[in-house]
Amino acid sequence: MVGGTADFGHAVNDNTNSSFDQRIKRTVYNVFPGAGYFFMDRVVVGPRIKVFNSKTKDKANNSSLGFDYSNEKKESGVGIGAFARYYLFPPKNKLNAFAEAAYSYSIEKTKLDIQQVSQNPFGGFPTYTQFHSESKSKVNYYSLNAGPVLFLSPKVSFEMSIGYTYGKGSNETTDLDQKTNQVTIGTGFQVYIGK
Repeated sequence: MVGGTADFGHAVNDNTNSSFDQRIKRTVYNVFPGAGYFFMDRVVVGPRIKVFNSKTKDKANNSSLGFDYSNEKKESGVGIGAFARYYLFPPKNKLNAFAEAAYSYSIEKTKLDIQQVSQNPFGGFPTYTQFHSESKSKVNYYSLNAGPVLFLSPKVSFEMSIGYTYGKGSNETTDLDQKTNQVTIGTGFQVYIGK
C-alpha cells in the first residue's frame, strides 16, 4: 500500500469590548506520506513521514491604554514514524473502514516575531518595541485514527478519518517540557500494489 493522508485547519478568534480589539488567525496543515505491507489479511504496517506547518497571527489594540500589538508565530517540522492499520471488512467490499495506531518522532522549529507600539498617556513620542526568537523542539507523537474507506477501484481508495494525537517533547532552546493534545479530521488516498 502506497499513499498518504493530510489534514488542514483554519481558525479566526475575535475578542472585543468597548476599548479592546483583538483578532487571532491560525492556519495549520499536516501531510503524512507513507507505505505499508500486508503481512496478513486486512492488517498493514509500515513507515510514515510527517510534514507539519502552522502560522498564527495575533493583532490587538487598546484605545484606553494607547497601544498596538502584533505577533506572528511560524512553526514547521519533519518527522518519521510507523503505523499499524486494520481494515474491518474483507477486501472485496467497496465500502470499508479502518482503525489505526501510529507513532512519529518529529523535529520542529518555531519562529516568533512581536511588535508593539505604546503611546505615552502624558504625551510625547510613542514607544516602539520589537522582539524576535527562534527555538527547536523534539517531540514524540502517539496517534489513534479511524474512519470510512471508499474503494474507487480495486486498487485505489479514498478515506476520511478522525483521530486523537498526544505529543510530548522538550524545547532545546528554553528547556521547557511540551505536551499537546489534539483532535484531527483528515482525508487521504491509498494505492494497493500486488495481488
